[in-house]
Amino acid sequence: MTRTGTHNFVDPVPPTLQPVSELRLYLALSPIQFACLIDRRPILPDPYSLRFGLRSDPWKAFERAHYFMNWSVPYAEPPPAVSIKKFMLCSVVFSSQGVLTLLLSGALEKGDGVDPNRSGYWRVRGPMFHELKASDPAQTLLYKFDNQYSELV
Repeated sequence: MTRTGTHNFVDPVPPTLQPVSELRLYLALSPIQFACLIDRRPILPDPYSLRFGLRSDPWKAFERAHYFMNWSVPYAEPPPAVSIKKFMLCSVVFSSQGVLTLLLSGALEKGDGVDPNRSGYWRVRGPMFHELKASDPAQTLLYKFDNQYSELV
Protein backbone atom coordinates (compact mmCIF):
# COMPACT_ATOMS: atom_id res chain seq x y z
CA MET A 1 0.00 0.00 0.00
CA THR A 2 1.38 3.39 -0.95
CA ARG A 3 0.73 6.67 0.77
CA THR A 4 -1.13 9.17 -1.43
CA GLY A 5 -1.27 12.20 0.85
CA THR A 6 1.13 14.00 3.14
CA HIS A 7 -1.31 15.89 5.37
CA ASN A 8 -1.45 15.18 9.10
CA PHE A 9 -4.37 13.33 10.55
CA VAL A 10 -6.22 15.34 13.20
CA ASP A 11 -8.40 13.75 15.84
CA PRO A 12 -11.91 15.28 15.48
CA VAL A 13 -12.63 14.99 19.21
CA PRO A 14 -10.87 17.64 21.32
CA PRO A 15 -8.68 16.25 24.12
CA THR A 16 -10.68 17.91 26.88
CA LEU A 17 -14.42 18.29 26.74
CA GLN A 18 -16.01 20.71 29.16
CA PRO A 19 -19.14 19.39 30.86
CA VAL A 20 -22.34 21.18 29.92
CA SER A 21 -23.95 22.76 32.96
CA GLU A 22 -26.70 24.78 31.28
CA LEU A 23 -28.96 24.87 28.24
CA ARG A 24 -29.38 28.26 26.55
CA LEU A 25 -32.46 28.62 24.36
CA TYR A 26 -33.96 31.64 22.61
CA LEU A 27 -37.51 32.93 22.64
CA ALA A 28 -39.04 35.84 20.72
CA LEU A 29 -41.70 37.65 22.74
CA SER A 30 -44.41 40.00 21.52
CA PRO A 31 -44.54 43.49 23.09
CA ILE A 32 -47.31 42.43 25.50
CA GLN A 33 -45.40 39.32 26.57
CA PHE A 34 -42.21 41.32 26.98
CA ALA A 35 -44.01 43.85 29.19
CA CYS A 36 -45.09 40.95 31.42
CA LEU A 37 -41.47 39.79 31.61
CA ILE A 38 -40.20 43.23 32.61
CA ASP A 39 -42.96 43.57 35.25
CA ARG A 40 -42.14 40.04 36.51
CA ARG A 41 -45.67 38.83 35.84
CA PRO A 42 -46.45 35.42 34.30
CA ILE A 43 -45.84 35.42 30.55
CA LEU A 44 -48.79 33.79 28.86
CA PRO A 45 -48.32 31.80 25.64
CA ASP A 46 -50.41 32.05 22.50
CA PRO A 47 -54.03 31.17 23.45
CA TYR A 48 -54.34 28.69 20.57
CA SER A 49 -51.22 26.61 21.12
CA LEU A 50 -50.81 27.16 24.91
CA ARG A 51 -47.06 26.71 24.60
CA PHE A 52 -43.83 28.51 23.80
CA GLY A 53 -41.44 27.37 21.12
CA LEU A 54 -37.83 27.69 22.21
CA ARG A 55 -34.96 27.41 19.76
CA SER A 56 -31.22 27.03 20.06
CA ASP A 57 -30.78 29.45 17.13
CA PRO A 58 -31.94 33.06 17.70
CA TRP A 59 -33.03 33.54 14.09
CA LYS A 60 -35.25 30.43 14.20
CA ALA A 61 -36.90 31.76 17.39
CA PHE A 62 -37.74 34.98 15.55
CA GLU A 63 -39.11 33.07 12.54
CA ARG A 64 -41.37 30.99 14.78
CA ALA A 65 -42.80 34.03 16.59
CA HIS A 66 -43.38 35.89 13.33
CA TYR A 67 -45.17 32.91 11.81
CA PHE A 68 -47.46 32.33 14.81
CA MET A 69 -48.34 35.98 15.39
CA ASN A 70 -49.27 36.54 11.74
CA TRP A 71 -50.98 33.21 11.10
CA SER A 72 -54.62 33.06 10.02
CA VAL A 73 -56.97 30.23 9.12
CA PRO A 74 -56.76 29.27 5.43
CA TYR A 75 -59.61 30.66 3.31
CA ALA A 76 -60.71 32.95 6.14
CA GLU A 77 -61.10 36.68 5.94
CA PRO A 78 -57.89 38.49 5.14
CA PRO A 79 -55.79 39.21 8.22
CA PRO A 80 -56.13 42.69 9.71
CA ALA A 81 -53.90 45.37 8.27
CA VAL A 82 -52.22 45.89 11.63
CA SER A 83 -49.92 43.04 12.54
CA ILE A 84 -47.26 42.67 15.18
CA LYS A 85 -43.91 43.35 13.59
CA LYS A 86 -41.70 43.91 16.61
CA PHE A 87 -40.38 41.16 18.82
CA MET A 88 -37.93 41.06 21.68
CA LEU A 89 -35.44 38.24 21.44
CA CYS A 90 -34.71 36.82 24.89
CA SER A 91 -32.46 34.02 26.01
CA VAL A 92 -33.54 31.58 28.68
CA VAL A 93 -30.90 29.66 30.62
CA PHE A 94 -32.00 26.28 31.96
CA SER A 95 -29.90 24.58 34.62
CA SER A 96 -29.10 20.91 34.09
CA GLN A 97 -31.35 19.98 37.01
CA GLY A 98 -34.04 22.28 35.62
CA VAL A 99 -34.03 20.52 32.24
CA LEU A 100 -34.39 17.13 33.90
CA THR A 101 -37.10 18.29 36.32
CA LEU A 102 -39.16 20.02 33.64
CA LEU A 103 -38.80 17.10 31.22
CA LEU A 104 -40.02 14.65 33.84
CA SER A 105 -42.97 16.89 34.78
CA GLY A 106 -44.02 17.29 31.13
CA ALA A 107 -43.69 21.08 31.13
CA LEU A 108 -40.68 20.93 28.78
CA GLU A 109 -40.48 18.66 25.79
CA LYS A 110 -37.77 18.15 23.23
CA GLY A 111 -38.51 18.43 19.54
CA ASP A 112 -41.11 20.22 17.49
CA GLY A 113 -44.14 18.11 18.37
CA VAL A 114 -43.76 15.81 15.38
CA ASP A 115 -40.15 14.72 15.71
CA PRO A 116 -38.85 14.51 19.31
CA ASN A 117 -35.28 14.12 18.03
CA ARG A 118 -35.28 17.35 16.01
CA SER A 119 -32.17 19.18 17.06
CA GLY A 120 -32.50 22.69 18.49
CA TYR A 121 -36.27 22.62 18.99
CA TRP A 122 -37.92 22.68 22.43
CA ARG A 123 -41.43 23.42 23.69
CA VAL A 124 -42.61 24.71 27.07
CA ARG A 125 -46.25 24.22 28.02
CA GLY A 126 -48.03 26.81 30.13
CA PRO A 127 -46.89 30.22 31.32
CA MET A 128 -43.27 31.20 31.80
CA PHE A 129 -41.81 33.36 34.53
CA HIS A 130 -38.76 35.63 34.87
CA GLU A 131 -37.20 32.80 36.86
CA LEU A 132 -38.51 29.52 38.14
CA LYS A 133 -37.24 27.77 41.23
CA ALA A 134 -38.05 24.29 42.50
CA SER A 135 -40.22 23.92 45.56
CA ASP A 136 -37.60 21.88 47.40
CA PRO A 137 -36.01 23.39 50.53
CA ALA A 138 -32.88 24.35 48.61
CA GLN A 139 -34.91 26.45 46.11
CA THR A 140 -32.97 25.09 43.13
CA LEU A 141 -33.07 27.39 40.10
CA LEU A 142 -34.71 25.63 37.14
CA TYR A 143 -34.46 28.44 34.57
CA LYS A 144 -33.97 32.17 34.36
CA PHE A 145 -34.30 34.76 31.62
CA ASP A 146 -31.04 36.44 30.73
CA ASN A 147 -31.00 40.22 31.20
CA GLN A 148 -29.87 40.91 27.63
CA TYR A 149 -32.62 41.55 25.09
CA SER A 150 -32.56 42.36 21.40
CA GLU A 151 -35.33 44.06 19.47
CA LEU A 152 -36.18 42.48 16.13
CA VAL A 153 -38.26 44.26 13.53
